[in-house]
Amino acid sequence: MSKLLGGIQTALLAAFTLVVLLDRSPHVAFGGPLAIVLGDVIALSGVALILVAIRTMGKAVQVEAAPREGAGLVTRGVYAKLRHPIYTGIALTMVGFVLRGISAAGLVVGAAALGFLAAKARYEETLLARRYPEYEAYRKTTLF
Repeated sequence: MSKLLGGIQTALLAAFTLVVLLDRSPHVAFGGPLAIVLGDVIALSGVALILVAIRTMGKAVQVEAAPREGAGLVTRGVYAKLRHPIYTGIALTMVGFVLRGISAAGLVVGAAALGFLAAKARYEETLLARRYPEYEAYRKTTLF
């Protein structure tokens, strides 16, 4: 199940990326130049958060939902405040692209990807709680 979820996540994010890059149909605009600048700032902030989270996780990082064998629970760095900083970074990046202007197909694929990430995060949390007895206490002290 864990590998399947990782594959679905990869496919949805790849689909969103392809739609953003290749879809030339009319785009929904959310404002003028200010929305574009704000979108850029939010998207870049999301990418930065993803990179910091990956670096913090080190060898424990993977796309599968199940925790990596032999890896401990990471609670330092950005993980001291956020349980899912990679997913949060992905969401910020996607919101940034939406603010810049996006097609209807991009909105649909993006919404599906974000909904999937939220569901996958909940599933991951059940796996983490099973593996690490300290997870519940950690969960109570952090944001999504």
